[in-house]
Amino acid sequence: MQHILGQSIALLNALIGATLQSTQYFYGQSLPFTAATLFFVLSLLLFAFKSSRQKRSKRQQILFLSCGILDFSANCFLNLGFKFSNVASVLLLLSLSTPFAMVFTRILIGQKYDWQRILLAVLSVGFGIIYVLLDTETAGAKNIILGDIFAFVGCILYALGSVINQMGCEGVDSVCFLANMAPGAVIVGSVISGVSEYNLFQTIKWQTWLLILAYAVEMMIFYYITVLLLQKTAAVYFNLCLLVSNVYSFVIAIFLFKTTPKWYIIFPIIGLLACTILYFWYDDKVNKKFLKDNEILQQHSYQSLNIDVQEQVNEN
Repeated sequence: MQHILGQSIALLNALIGATLQSTQYFYGQSLPFTAATLFFVLSLLLFAFKSSRQKRSKRQQILFLSCGILDFSANCFLNLGFKFSNVASVLLLLSLSTPFAMVFTRILIGQKYDWQRILLAVLSVGFGIIYVLLDTETAGAKNIILGDIFAFVGCILYALGSVINQMGCEGVDSVCFLANMAPGAVIVGSVISGVSEYNLFQTIKWQTWLLILAYAVEMMIFYYITVLLLQKTAAVYFNLCLLVSNVYSFVIAIFLFKTTPKWYIIFPIIGLLACTILYFWYDDKVNKKFLKDNEILQQHSYQSLNIDVQEQVNEN
C-alpha cells in the first residue's frame, strides 16, 4: 500500500511542476505566491468537515502552524524555480531534500540510519545530480541559474517541512492536518502575494487562472496522500518518492513541452530508479524483520509471564 501511495505522490509532484511551468511556457505569465496561497485558502474550506475540528494538543497546534508556514515558503521558492527554470532541473534539485531530510530527522527525531540506507540514498541523489549536469534542455526556462537557486532553497525547506509534517500528522487524519496547517500560511501568503503580485491580477489570462486553480487542487490531493504516507513510513521515504518524480517529469516534458533529450540521459535515470527501488526493498526487509523480532519478543514475554504465574499458583 505504501508503494502505491509513494508512486501517486511522485506522479502528482511531476504534474504539479508541469502545471506551474505551463503558465510560463504557454502564456508567459506566472503568479507563484498567489498559486501557493490559493492552495492553503482551499484547505481552509476543510474546516467545514467535523474531522478537521478534532481535539489537538498545544504541541500539535504549534506543529500545524509551523508546517503551514514552512510548506508555503518551500512552495514559493519551488514555484519561483519553475517560473525561471525548467521542470526537470527543478525536480532534480529537489532530490537533494533526501539527504537533508536524513539530517533533520536525526536532529529533531533522533532517527538513526544504517550504512546501507545512507549509501543507497546518496547514490540516488548522485544519479540525480548527474541527470542535472547532462540535462542542458532549457525549454520554457527564463533564467535557469536563478531558477535553480530558488529550487535549492526550496529543497532545504521542503526537507525540514517534511520532517515537521511527520511529527505533526501523528494521530490525525489528512483533512484535519490540511485544515489546521492552512491559517498561518494563508496570512503570510496573502501579505506576500498582495504586495508582489496584486498589480498583475488584471493582466492575467483566464487560462492562466485555470492552471493556477488546477495547481491548488493538485496540491490538496498531493498533501492528502502525503499525510497517509508519512503515517505509514517516514520523511526520508517521502523524499525518495519525490526523487522518482524526475522519471515522470522526463516523460511529461517530452510530450507536453516537446523537449528532445539526449539518448545517454537514460543512464542516470536507470541508476536513479535502481537505487530507489533497492532502498524501498531494503527498507521493507528491515521493517519486516523488526516487526518479526518484536512479535517473537512479545511471545517470549507472554510465555515467561505464564510460567511465573503458574509457579506462583503451584507455590500457593
